[in-house]
Amino acid sequence: MPSATARVPSTSSKLSPLSFNPSGIGFRGEFLDFERGIRVGNLEENERITRILKLALESRYRQEFVTERWGRGVFWQWIGFLHRANRAAKPISHDVSFGCSKFFLMVDTEEKLFKCGLQVERGYLKAPREYRACELKQDWDWQRLLQGLRVKRVPSTSSGLRNPGSCQRPSGRTRPEGSP
Repeated sequence: MPSATARVPSTSSKLSPLSFNPSGIGFRGEFLDFERGIRVGNLEENERITRILKLALESRYRQEFVTERWGRGVFWQWIGFLHRANRAAKPISHDVSFGCSKFFLMVDTEEKLFKCGLQVERGYLKAPREYRACELKQDWDWQRLLQGLRVKRVPSTSSGLRNPGSCQRPSGRTRPEGSP
């Protein structure tokens, strides 16, 4: 029996506490198969990476996450975890997950690599007919990421800046206002 405990979903807007005890984790390295993918089937509850990571994310962030996958049967190649409220809040794309940022893990069977991180999907500016659902929408997280990376005006009271009125790029370099 896993020592990770889950909360029962409720209709309340306030989430109940969630506890996660990593001592009961039974996931093993051999569940990462570089020929077939990540083993998720025919395992005990405390051995399933999908369950372990979802519980850990929900415990850490005190928010519900949705689990997505690419693959079939016992082995999946890609697993993603996206914030349920983020998807629900999208006025245009609330019924799809493609435009949401997500934590992911995968086994790349061609390169024989395990990969994990944060994924922000851009989509097509003009999608081909067969991929219409993957056309970039205004409410996708990609748009929010770009907005956050745009050049910001640095207040002239910032200590350390010798040129008030300059702009600062996300990299931390400064440039005079109006220059490329």
